[in-house]
Amino acid sequence: MEERFQDMKLREDGFLEIELKSADDFDDYIYQKMQKDNGCLPCVRDHHNTKKLYYDTKGYVSLCTYMHSHIFEAQESCEFLIYVLESMLSVNTSKPVMMNIEYMYMHHEGGLLRFLVLPLCVDKWAFQKAESVAFLGQLMEAMRLQEGYEAFGYLAYMQKYEEMTLPMVLQGLHDLHEHGKKKPTLFQRLLHLEKEEAPYVPKDIPFPKAYPQLQIREPSEEYRTQTAIYGETMVLCADEQCFFVQGEQRYQVKSECYRIGRTKDNELCIDSVYISSHHACFYKNTMELEDLSSSNGTFVNGVRIHKQVLQDGDQVTFAQDSFQFIKR
Repeated sequence: MEERFQDMKLREDGFLEIELKSADDFDDYIYQKMQKDNGCLPCVRDHHNTKKLYYDTKGYVSLCTYMHSHIFEAQESCEFLIYVLESMLSVNTSKPVMMNIEYMYMHHEGGLLRFLVLPLCVDKWAFQKAESVAFLGQLMEAMRLQEGYEAFGYLAYMQKYEEMTLPMVLQGLHDLHEHGKKKPTLFQRLLHLEKEEAPYVPKDIPFPKAYPQLQIREPSEEYRTQTAIYGETMVLCADEQCFFVQGEQRYQVKSECYRIGRTKDNELCIDSVYISSHHACFYKNTMELEDLSSSNGTFVNGVRIHKQVLQDGDQVTFAQDSFQFIKR
């Protein structure tokens, strides 16, 4: 799949930037599925250049870095390989994962692996024999063993097996792990004292590289100065006043078509890489909020919406920026 990349680089702010050769290769259906899967590395699409994708790697360590820094003990190598393959196959079943250990990530506190998923129009990505063989080779090359070479030898054998698939490799590793486990004694079996096996958790994960804060432009003057002053004042007209409130800041809706987005031509300009250029629009005459096909969604009270009438007190979230809607 890398042949569809124009460029790929890790930026100074910790975002992995991928530029596609053609915007036609982008698959929005897969992209939307990525947003709901915790096994996918967080991804944002650039609306100024639709061929560019940004993956947030801050707080993560690549699988390649971890494997080169850790020495695996007996049986641990088998458990680790099962952990990696189970995590990857659960994502790769419905979305194309980049099979390269340099672009598979783990949090320094352990837990779920995250994978670089490519929202591309690709056929039969789950059955790529050459990529699977190369992936097993990467695992073997990076793994440092103190003892217990059974899993290593099994991977070497499966690389040469004509009908090899990754689910088949996973099943074989499970069998190998069961065979290597210490058998309970007769006394333990009679009294049902067998211990349940705890789920595998990687050990000694190094701390991730520290990155500077993402540099973004200063907010527009309108974004900084939109405020509303409440007090005992004389009502001069009966028009309803509407506000989007964020913390101590109140942004008054002054136009019938109140646009929200990242660029300065919006009435409410939110400077965030997660906000689309023209993210949403609020229509004051009907009190309707409409999402303008944004990449990361508009949510009302935690539910993603396309168009919805707002009520006083509703919690509105544009991507990751939350506001409270107030009517007076």
